[in-house]
Amino acid sequence: MPRNDAPDTGNSDAAADSRRCLMTVHTAGTIALAEGHTIESAVVHKKRRLLDDLPIETVLRQVKVVAGVDALSELLDRSRFEGGVISDAYRAAAARKDWMEVDQLALDALARNRAVYAKVLDAEAWMYAFSGRLCTEAETAHAAFRWIDPLELQSYLGGVFESKMEDNRTRRGFKALTINPDLKFLWRKVMMTIPLNLDMRKCIKCVRYTTLPRQVKVEDERIADEMAAVNANEAEIRVPDGTAVPVGTVFTIQHDALVDKRVIAMLKEMYTVTIK
Repeated sequence: MPRNDAPDTGNSDAAADSRRCLMTVHTAGTIALAEGHTIESAVVHKKRRLLDDLPIETVLRQVKVVAGVDALSELLDRSRFEGGVISDAYRAAAARKDWMEVDQLALDALARNRAVYAKVLDAEAWMYAFSGRLCTEAETAHAAFRWIDPLELQSYLGGVFESKMEDNRTRRGFKALTINPDLKFLWRKVMMTIPLNLDMRKCIKCVRYTTLPRQVKVEDERIADEMAAVNANEAEIRVPDGTAVPVGTVFTIQHDALVDKRVIAMLKEMYTVTIK
């Protein structure tokens, strides 16, 4: 089953996972986002029930709109932050990925405007509900997807997922997949369709989406990092480096892609490769 850092709240497993996400469940009825800032578990559960009644395609189309995420992102940008001291503290905390401090600063600043603050808390409740729905989908979906550049094809000849070496000489340690079949990166010429068999499901790490600021450079992302709500339609799930690419994986290559024919020939011995 997928490992979920964003489950439904209100049980001990959820509390443990939430602590790993720097979000602590204080009681069965309250989720603490930061000191003095909470959302009600009942509100999250109500929103989750609404999402559970919808197919995932509808959820992915509507969740940002329903949560008001795009408008709130602009407000959050303006809130970073009115005073130089707060701004410096925020930048320092974000640079070291101290999200507890970031959230405290952001929510304290937003709380000065009660109307905006209420919208942020409501949107965060939506993101808790959405993240749980996304993980449930990963438990039942038949396949996940990844859009890649042709140069990445060679990395699959070893039969496992492996992140690339970044410019800072580190690896992210995971591959990002999506359960959104309609997500298209048009500049990437290859689509992977990856069966979610039992072994894959055991390796999946669910992603928690949050309305609160999460600015992380791509090379600094790690498997447990949260994602900004503005990217919710990416419906991201992750598998760690070394996870076996399952039998039945299909590589669909656009006809105009520049590919290494030797790599394609070797891939065909292991997987299905089609050119369209």
